[in-house]
Amino acid sequence: MRIFPLFLGLLLTAPLVTVSQTTPVQYKGAMRQLHRNGNASASVRVDSIITPHLFAVGPVAGLRGEIFVWDGRPFVAGITGERKESFVTKDVQPLDAVFLVYADVPAWDTLEIALQSRTIRELEQELGRIAAERGLDTLQPFPFLVLGHIAKGKGHIVYADTLTHQIQPGTLEQYKHYNQIEAQKAQLIGFYSQEHAGIFTHHDSYLHIHYRMYNKYQAGHLDEVAFDKNIPVLLLLPRKKQ
Repeated sequence: MRIFPLFLGLLLTAPLVTVSQTTPVQYKGAMRQLHRNGNASASVRVDSIITPHLFAVGPVAGLRGEIFVWDGRPFVAGITGERKESFVTKDVQPLDAVFLVYADVPAWDTLEIALQSRTIRELEQELGRIAAERGLDTLQPFPFLVLGHIAKGKGHIVYADTLTHQIQPGTLEQYKHYNQIEAQKAQLIGFYSQEHAGIFTHHDSYLHIHYRMYNKYQAGHLDEVAFDKNIPVLLLLPRKKQ
């Protein structure tokens, strides 16, 4: 699957249908392992679960970046040693994750919408509303994709200069490298769940989202986002077999 621009053209032709969950969201490990216990060791080898249509996000084991698996192809966002600039590496193998949330989605249904959200919290509410209107049971976790133009946002990459499998609990913040996002085309992989706080969402959020910029050199975990209100975005939800 090509991402831009061919992928965009294909998505615009996808039929819109009312759906309910047929795509199970799975996970290995748990966010609390890292955030609460400081344990950055591997819970899963990503290579071992790759499928042709896998979509997944999570942190690299050893605090060595952020994972972004798009349609079976793994990317890793990291930080350069000297200049502390972000970079993206593709087709990384072997690839281990502290925790990983993932779903195999062979086909998506596409909505062209104008997202009005100006914060992650507003995005969470807007996605929940749209998914419910489309027939998804929002009490069950589901994956989603967003292709759009970010007016302003912020993301981070968890990265240590050397392979680090254990840190002092409560010190993860010092390993976060933040990126400001402004006027950028982006693709987002996200997972929505009301029941997995501390597993693959933070305790105060139903979302876990990773991003990759159209320029292909910037990616990471999305912390804040505001979309350009003048440019419609594409929201993709898993297609149910009819």
